Amino acid sequence: ILEAGKPLGAICIAPVMVAKILQKMGRNGKVTGGCNEGISNDIQAMGIETESVGPGDIVIDEKNKIVTTPAYVEAQSIKEAAEGIEKLVATVLQLIG
Repeated sequence: ILEAGKPLGAICIAPVMVAKILQKMGRNGKVTGGCNEGISNDIQAMGIETESVGPGDIVIDEKNKIVTTPAYVEAQSIKEAAEGIEKLVATVLQLIG
């Protein structure tokens, strides 16, 4: 997907896996680790930029067409998680074009 330039969405803890894939590919990028300092530090140790956001928000890596949200990593309710997930899906669909 990344090599083909197709959009990718990652929810909850999945941005960590995306960061690892980017690292293995020798690419840089940006994802969220939520506001969790430990998760963000682990991602940054892979050479990937992080942006702290809450469960209702998303982080967009325009260059790689990656959209991430912390969802349940940060959410206190399913409603909070749903806000970020809905934004992520809408943004991925926009990037598909």
